[in-house]
Amino acid sequence: MLSNYKNKLDSVFRNHEHSFDFSIKNEIIPLSFVNKFKKEIIHNIKNNDIVIAIDSFKTNLKFNNYIISYIKLLNHLKSNDNHKIKLKFHPDYVYEPSYMKMFEEINQSLGMDYEILKNNVFVEEIASLGVKINLYCIFSSLYIYLAQNNSKVFIFDDYLRENDEAYFDIYSINKKIIEKLGLDVNFIRLK
Repeated sequence: MLSNYKNKLDSVFRNHEHSFDFSIKNEIIPLSFVNKFKKEIIHNIKNNDIVIAIDSFKTNLKFNNYIISYIKLLNHLKSNDNHKIKLKFHPDYVYEPSYMKMFEEINQSLGMDYEILKNNVFVEEIASLGVKINLYCIFSSLYIYLAQNNSKVFIFDDYLRENDEAYFDIYSINKKIIEKLGLDVNFIRLK
C-alpha cells in the first residue's frame, strides 16, 4: 500500500518526524484539529464511546479479510456487552455506498446498535477537545491522533496479520510509528 506512494511523491507535508520519512523533500506542519472558524463543534460523542474507524477499501488488502476482521471485532464487543457503537467511515466510502451498506447489513445482522458519523464529524478534533474515546481500527491514521489525545486505542488486526500478505507492510509501518512516538496502543486478539 504505502510502498506505492514512495515512487509517486516528490515532496510531502507531514505532522511528525516519522510519517512519510522516505521523502527527501518534506515539511512538518503543526498538528492542530481545532477549527478556528467554527464557534461550536456539533457532535454526540461522549467519554468512553466506542468509535470504529472503517479504513479505506482502496488498498492491496483482500477486502474479504477486512470484513472477517470486522465481524470478529463486533463479536468481541458483543461478548463484552458492548452493543452500542459509532462508525467513522474513510471518505472513500462516499463514492462507493455499496461498501458502506455492507457494513450496515453486518451490524444489523449481529444486532449492533450503531450510528454512522457524518463526514463533517472529525473524531480527531473531538478528541483534541478532551473527549476520551475508545477507538477501534486497523490502520486508520486516527489511532495516532487519538492516542496523542489520551483516548484508548485498540487495533484489531490479528486476523489480517495471519491471513493477508499485503498487510505486512501496513503492520510494519504501524509498529514503527507506535514505537517511535511512544503511543499507548493495544493490539487485541480476537476469537
